[in-house]
Amino acid sequence: MKSENLGQEKIGKLLFKQATPAMIGMLVMSLYNVVDTIYIGRGVGTFALAGVSVSMPLIIILLSVSMAIGIGAASLVSRSLGAGNYEKVKEIFGNYLSLLSFVGIFAIVFGYVFLESIIGFFGASPDIFPYAIDYSKVLILGAGFFLFSSSANNIIRASGNAKFAMSTMLIGALVNLIFDPILIFYFKLGVRGAAYSTVFSWFISSLYVLYYYFKINTVKISVKHLKFKIAIVKDIFAVGVSSFARQISAGIMTITVNIALATYGSSMIIASFGILSRISMLTMMPIFGIVQGMQPIVGFNWGAKKFNRVKEVLFLSIKVSTFLSFFSFFILFLFSKQIISIFSSDKELLDFTNFAIRYVFIMLPLFGFQGIASGLYQSIGKARPAFILSILRQIILLVPLILILPIYYGLTGVLYSFPIADFLASVTTFIFIYREIKIINKLRKANIW
Repeated sequence: MKSENLGQEKIGKLLFKQATPAMIGMLVMSLYNVVDTIYIGRGVGTFALAGVSVSMPLIIILLSVSMAIGIGAASLVSRSLGAGNYEKVKEIFGNYLSLLSFVGIFAIVFGYVFLESIIGFFGASPDIFPYAIDYSKVLILGAGFFLFSSSANNIIRASGNAKFAMSTMLIGALVNLIFDPILIFYFKLGVRGAAYSTVFSWFISSLYVLYYYFKINTVKISVKHLKFKIAIVKDIFAVGVSSFARQISAGIMTITVNIALATYGSSMIIASFGILSRISMLTMMPIFGIVQGMQPIVGFNWGAKKFNRVKEVLFLSIKVSTFLSFFSFFILFLFSKQIISIFSSDKELLDFTNFAIRYVFIMLPLFGFQGIASGLYQSIGKARPAFILSILRQIILLVPLILILPIYYGLTGVLYSFPIADFLASVTTFIFIYREIKIINKLRKANIW
């Protein structure tokens, strides 16, 4: 009944019901890293904060794999539910579980064996290298829990159960909030304490997801559904590759920034950008929540050939995400000093971060519709434009700018790169979404696939 509502309920009410839990869940998810950053910055020090910042591409890579498999499978589930093909839903879910298990084992083994080389490649300088290793060693061993808990939420949401998807993230964040100060301050475990707390929160979230699949979910699978089907795996990756590209682009961008900062700045500057990346998570997560709330609605109605509803939810999502972008922009610029001071008491670190925030987030109001555009293409199974938009800002534009501009402008060139890339990405995204709206209008009139 929950999935059928995706094709019948009023779009405004439906988007609110789907997006609100997703927004809350995504905000809570961002707290995993934000809370670690606050406690480490205040309890361990600036070098430790820089070490954790250098380790972040490792989490981003894991998240990219998780989102690729989870969102790819969720898109197939939504469209199959819309078409009434419940046997295919079982096959998709079985292939998802098998695929995730294989990738998870590989990621843990590879990551642990080559961890020191990986952290060195990420741009860790000698003074922050020990902190980065201590933090990453613990996280990599818990990677399987992270992959499962974060990706499974997309499939739960695709079946129309947005509230339960939200609750899995709420539980994990609560566990992290409780255990972080205990392990860091009381047991004096430093960055390892933050990592242990995070892994334990992933474990608890995974248990809760398993409870859903075995006790609540009405679509049951058998052993035969776990057998790989090339067509399904191919479709999962075809749609999920854009999510993978978006997340991995963030990792590549972070590595590039860290190397540039190590060349033209210092460990303190790296720590500053670590704070900015956590703030970026908090500002972007509500927008991603709108995207995740929109996607099951678009996917279901696209599969059911209800193109009027596809257009209606698209326009509403653009309006809401743009409003959220402007709201985050004003809050961030009005209270930048107060927000930054939460993370550290180091005056030099705070002063530079407050200066840099003006460059990094000046184009924040344009972020909303960019996320919606990429999410639209994922939902309707158009892999190529979804992939292009996913890598546009960070790989095609931002990374080259970060490599070129500092040659002429030094550290300031790194700061200049962000608004230039954001503006060019927004213009390109507008062209893509304008063309897609014209296609949707033609489908509405012809009412054909």
